[in-house]
Amino acid sequence: MGEFRKKALFFTILFTVSWEATMAIRQKEDDDNLNKFVLSPTKTIVRIFNKLGNGQDLTIHCKSKDNDLGVVTIGDNGVFYWKFRVNILGSTLFFCGLNWTDGNGVYDIYKAKRDMHRCPTRCNWEAHTDCVHGLRQGDNLWDFIYNWTRPS
Repeated sequence: MGEFRKKALFFTILFTVSWEATMAIRQKEDDDNLNKFVLSPTKTIVRIFNKLGNGQDLTIHCKSKDNDLGVVTIGDNGVFYWKFRVNILGSTLFFCGLNWTDGNGVYDIYKAKRDMHRCPTRCNWEAHTDCVHGLRQGDNLWDFIYNWTRPS
């Protein structure tokens, strides 16, 4: 076997072993879930659609522990989105404050322990007048609902 083939085989085996080790489950419990090491090969995109209707604006302010995405106002039928990779511990969390004329709330829009399997590459949310709906990727069902806090 040529020198190049030996090196190629060595690096293929090294990559495979490294990948498997990274994906292994840690044996320590953390609250109510097992931690997993995560190597995210693709970015996740989170999109929040304004479906309030009647020309209503939706103001959004999203943050994680490390990133503040700023305050954004999107018009009727507009969308706000961002991309990221889940951190290696699988603890990525983005929460967003959403406000409009008749409601507001702060919601966990991306929580890795919940969403890595629910919406691994595309997490879509729609803000409607009744509530905020989250879409489960794969079967395209609205499976998560956050109700608005209404002004007094």
